Amino acid sequence: MTETQAVSLPNKEWFDSHYHWAANIVGTWVSEAIDIKSATILDFGCGDGTTGLGVADNFSPKMVIGVDIRDSFKNIAVVAQNMAPTQKLPANISFLKIDPSERLADKVKANVVFSWSCFEHIERKYLTSIFQDIYDMLPAGGLFFLQIEPLYFSPYGSHLAAYTKQPWQHLLLSEEELRKLVQEANPDDEARGKMRNSVVPLDQRKSYHLKQYSTLNKLTADEVLKIGTDIGFTVKKEMRSKVGLVPSTALIERHGIDNLLTNETRVLFKKISPYSVESLALKAQQLIARAKSSLRLH
Repeated sequence: MTETQAVSLPNKEWFDSHYHWAANIVGTWVSEAIDIKSATILDFGCGDGTTGLGVADNFSPKMVIGVDIRDSFKNIAVVAQNMAPTQKLPANISFLKIDPSERLADKVKANVVFSWSCFEHIERKYLTSIFQDIYDMLPAGGLFFLQIEPLYFSPYGSHLAAYTKQPWQHLLLSEEELRKLVQEANPDDEARGKMRNSVVPLDQRKSYHLKQYSTLNKLTADEVLKIGTDIGFTVKKEMRSKVGLVPSTALIERHGIDNLLTNETRVLFKKISPYSVESLALKAQQLIARAKSSLRLH
């Protein structure tokens, strides 16, 4: 049995969406703010390491360090050899399995941190301490790029879109009803193609996704900003993408129109003095952007 046969590779669509698309967004946002080629970048919650690999290959930073509480990245060298254009794992990337209780600030040095679709899976009671840990780890001028998609209250924020096409299904059904719907679902080929590994038996994937759903922390885009700025970060850049669907009046009254329509948030935090000219200018820009967004919604 060859090494490739022994390792179950991700499907191409999933790989491309992380290695090319996600990594390009991360690298572009960071490159607009600093010289990325001189940066040491921490990939927080790196998963299997594909997004970090894409950043390392396509933007050539000094180093990318992927960290996660699981060793899902253990096969990244085989993935790189078989799926990356370079056909090898680059020298400017490494990975580290960490304990959830460890302080990264005591263990790793980096001037950029990014996290791609990870923070919605962190228990709420740990969110502030993790933000604080990242803040403490970064030097003055350090950057923290955080992305979440889909946000919980968006149409498919359950992370169960492979099993149901009905928007906001998780907000309309009880947990028991939703579990039954998923267990009885038979995803089509398009939905299966978006899963990381379609070789895994369907019942196992359903169990995994249902468990994942039950642990989502239900963060909103506004809460992400508040936690970050309360810690001391300044928002250098923010983007929210919204869907064109129309929720029911009952859902709007219960959860708010902005939460229901905001599918993704991207934020670039920066560690600077809260009283600096740069900080005050960035806060003014943020207030103007929010005011414009509010006017468009109304």
